[in-house]
Amino acid sequence: MESTNTRETTNTTAAAAAVPGGVDLISDLQDDLLLRILSFLPAASEVARTSVLSTRWRHLWPSASALRFSVGRRPETYTEADADDARRLVAAASAVLERRAGGGPDVEDVELSLLYGSEDNTYNTGPNYHAADITSERLAAWLLFAARRVTGRFVLAVPSPPKPMVEEAGEEAAAGEEEEEEEEEEEEEEEENEGEEVLAAAAAEEEEEEEEGEEVAVEEDTEGAAEVLEEEDVAAPGIGKEEEEASVEHDEEEEHANDDDNEEEEDEDADAHAHADDNANGDGNADDDEEEDDANNDNNEEEEEEQDEDEDADGDGDEEEIVFSAELPCSARIKEMNLTLGGARLTIPPTSAAGAFNALTDILLSDARLSAADDLRLGDILSSTYSPRLKRLQLKDITGLTVLRLDSAGTLDELRLHRLPDLQTIDMDAPNLQTLGVARCYGISSARISAPRLRHVVAFVNNAKGLRLDGAASVRRIEKLMMWSHRFKPEDDSGDEYNDNSSAVWLLRNCTSVNQLGVDVTLPWWWWHVMDAHEPLAVEERLEDMMMEIPHLPNISNLKIKVDAYGHTMGPSVAKFIAKCTNVEYLSIDIDAQNKECSDLSCICDRPKDWDNQKLSLENLRDIEICDFVLLDSQIRLVQLLLTSASALERMTVTLDMSHLEDDYEVEFDIPCYEGHWAPCVWECSELGFVRPTEYEWLRGIKRGEARED
Repeated sequence: MESTNTRETTNTTAAAAAVPGGVDLISDLQDDLLLRILSFLPAASEVARTSVLSTRWRHLWPSASALRFSVGRRPETYTEADADDARRLVAAASAVLERRAGGGPDVEDVELSLLYGSEDNTYNTGPNYHAADITSERLAAWLLFAARRVTGRFVLAVPSPPKPMVEEAGEEAAAGEEEEEEEEEEEEEEEENEGEEVLAAAAAEEEEEEEEGEEVAVEEDTEGAAEVLEEEDVAAPGIGKEEEEASVEHDEEEEHANDDDNEEEEDEDADAHAHADDNANGDGNADDDEEEDDANNDNNEEEEEEQDEDEDADGDGDEEEIVFSAELPCSARIKEMNLTLGGARLTIPPTSAAGAFNALTDILLSDARLSAADDLRLGDILSSTYSPRLKRLQLKDITGLTVLRLDSAGTLDELRLHRLPDLQTIDMDAPNLQTLGVARCYGISSARISAPRLRHVVAFVNNAKGLRLDGAASVRRIEKLMMWSHRFKPEDDSGDEYNDNSSAVWLLRNCTSVNQLGVDVTLPWWWWHVMDAHEPLAVEERLEDMMMEIPHLPNISNLKIKVDAYGHTMGPSVAKFIAKCTNVEYLSIDIDAQNKECSDLSCICDRPKDWDNQKLSLENLRDIEICDFVLLDSQIRLVQLLLTSASALERMTVTLDMSHLEDDYEVEFDIPCYEGHWAPCVWECSELGFVRPTEYEWLRGIKRGEARED
């Protein structure tokens, strides 16, 4: 017993001695292990906080293998404190990287996310008041650091530079001119009143004074009054003209500024409308419009030059538009590169050494401008010769990229192109490509893609005249394929063919192995514009139902349809498309519609009138989901058509669009049940505390507790 107690006491004492004063054992680890632990922290600020743990950690964090700086999500209410925090973050990032560039180990992971993000958009979500702190010098230093010191992942996202002071000075000058104009108007009114008083006094004196001896005085007064009137008649029109010209110029400047803002905020549908506008007119006025735009641009440039000269003469606001210049980091060690460059002019360095990007597997380039010949150099460095391990490539919001040529991209697995307005030609050989996405690249006229192992297509080339896709037969899934329900044909078949479905139809006909299909169907948003511009008979002759071109799709088992109705009756077009997929098992319909439908009896959207009287062949359909449903006539008729056509249907869910309803309003969901029953399955509580159902479910059979009606 005694020996046992002695041993226990000895062990306890030894354990206490091993941890004297409660010192943590983690600080005794080697630097490599501690730095590895620090690399798992999500932000550099949290890494820096470890310096307060002990003197052992104080100088350790600047040598961490991961340095991450991020402004995070956009604040709901942006304050000056948020702006100060972002500015301090920019300064801290520059200081840390500058110190690290001077010595210390290389960095595996560097993230500089200095652009507020959101769920639906990764950049341009402002306000980014800290953008003024991000200079071309800092941007160049960060990119140079990546080329020399980063060995793994490099992320850089910066906002666009702030607007130059010229605009602010112009706004202040315009406001000052308005104030001066108001003061001049007040002075004019006072002068007019004084002139009227002079005339009244002269008339009174003229009546009181005798005819003899007062004629000279009356003549002098009359001459004086005439001089006052003369001055008023001359001065007033001149002042009014200047005011009118100043007002017109001011309005033109405001309209020009608003147009620039609206161009940045255009969504996908707005871009589509812009390209289809000439086709809606159908008179081949595109060249005239371009000439008029060029003339207007020339006039605007002349006015801007004159304004700049005036500002330079005054010594105010001589700053030009700020545009970053950036060079793509050339590194054989970076594995992942993600660059969002705030509209910078991106230079692609000439590379002669094979394997210049030897370790690169993932790259995203977005929000940048390419100069002449840089698009060809970009294609060269992304090919296997210089990037032998590249697997995923994304190009987004890049101007100046006219040709994308990828020769022997042997390892490329995924390619996504998004909003490349200048892209005209795609030419690539990608023997291992699995996923291809081409969205909102409306200028493509020629596309040759060799991808024999292609499995997944997201969106696609819109109406390219020269389209060749080697590997179409291997595709299994297509998503977000844009289609038009109707077309207004140009008179001579030589106009803009943007709103036809030629490329989409080609894809559906040649991708014979597809079993999962997602389409975005757009109804004729241009209808009312066309009817206003043309005679009804002429319109009728040039209308075309594009759903008739869709081929039979017997292999589709999973079908998703997104409908942009634009106030039209959506049931007929959707029913026509569903009818092509006779073996569909799962159907999803996402409706984007107003709370009213087309009332034009001559509109093409509701043809044929008896579209819901024809039973569809849907023997295998078992599950249907409908989102953003509004209890409108065509939508109700579509649900009824599906219920009567799908004999094996087991379940249908309908989620209501509540956006147009008052908080205390409950929808009367009274769609016939047929051989099943409806029941609410999801409820919401409005701000007023009103509880109402937002989703209904149809199940086959009689609801429990209810008797079958004879």
